[in-house]
Parts: sequence; structure tokens; C-alpha cells
Amino acid sequence: MEEALVGQDGLTWIECDIARDDAHLVMSTALTRIGLPIDVVVNGAGMAGKATHLSDTRSDELLALFKLHVIGAMVVSRAALPHMSRDRTPAIINISSRLGSMAATARHDFKSLEMSYAYRITKAALNMLTLAMGEDSELAGIKTLAVHPGEFASRLARRNSRAPSEFASLLADFIERREDVQADVFHSLNGHVLAW
Repeated sequence: MEEALVGQDGLTWIECDIARDDAHLVMSTALTRIGLPIDVVVNGAGMAGKATHLSDTRSDELLALFKLHVIGAMVVSRAALPHMSRDRTPAIINISSRLGSMAATARHDFKSLEMSYAYRITKAALNMLTLAMGEDSELAGIKTLAVHPGEFASRLARRNSRAPSEFASLLADFIERREDVQADVFHSLNGHVLAW
């Protein structure tokens, strides 16, 4: 099912199941129909996995999260590409997670947390997708950015979470500053740079 919804402040939403095989065609058709240039794409679909130990990790869970986090971001970006504005600083922002940082995992920063294998693996893959898109000549002039949002109140957050409105405000500020934001680093919305 595809439906274009126009919101406030010049924002346009397209409702589409990005896990569908034909999602890029559905989105492309909607974008062509809307006929507006895109300044920023935010790939924010996410879901936590359940299995926190290798013995419990199932391939279907890993594949489902890979399809959502990585293929979904690729499909949305691919559909948006021909419609990206070249007048301002166009950007594709992939909402990742610090849990996808291989450097932090190698330092054992998350050892005390019982976190899903599938979630961590697919967020690391999303980071690589972000870097690969940054080297793609088809995306020349488009900033591709990986962003850790921090913990905010959602089904994924465990404790000490910020309100979703605070996340939205921080993301809006990041989007406004995108021209000055370095593209080949892993950003946190709290202003820190994270290790890949």
C-alpha cells in the first residue's frame, strides 16, 4: 500500500513497506507523482532483535533485521536518488546505533549489556552502507551520514531515555547544520563523533 501524505513545514511522507521487493518502484512512482525535489532523506526504520546469545540467534531474525535496517535504507535511498535536490546540500541520513560500532565492540564497551546479535550486526552493516554510498560516484554532491540518535523513549530503549520530541529537535538541528557536518565520520546527535 502506498500513500503520499503532506505534512507541515514542507515535509512529505510516503507510507510504504520498505521490506517489500517492489518498494523502490512504489516509492519512485509516489515521488514522481509528488514532483518535488528532495533535500534530505532520513532512513530511520528500526527494530530490535531478541536473541542475545549465539546459541539463540536464528537466521530468520538476522535476515529480517538486515532487510529492514540495510536493504530498507538502500531501497529508500535508491528510490530517492533521481529526485534529490542539487541546489542545497542534499543528504541521506542513516539512523544507526552506537551498538553497530565495531571499534566500541572490540573495546568491550557493551559487554555488560545483553544486546541482540542481529541488531548489532545489521547496524554495523548500515554503517558500511553509509560509507559505501559516500564513495559512490552516482551520489556525488550528496552527503551520506550515519547518526547514532542516543536513547529516546521507544520500544528499543531500556532506561534513561529522552522524549521523542527531544530526538526530533536534535535531528532537525543536525539536518539544518548538515552543510558543515563531516561526511566520513560516525555522528552522535549529542555532538560527539563515534568510532566506526
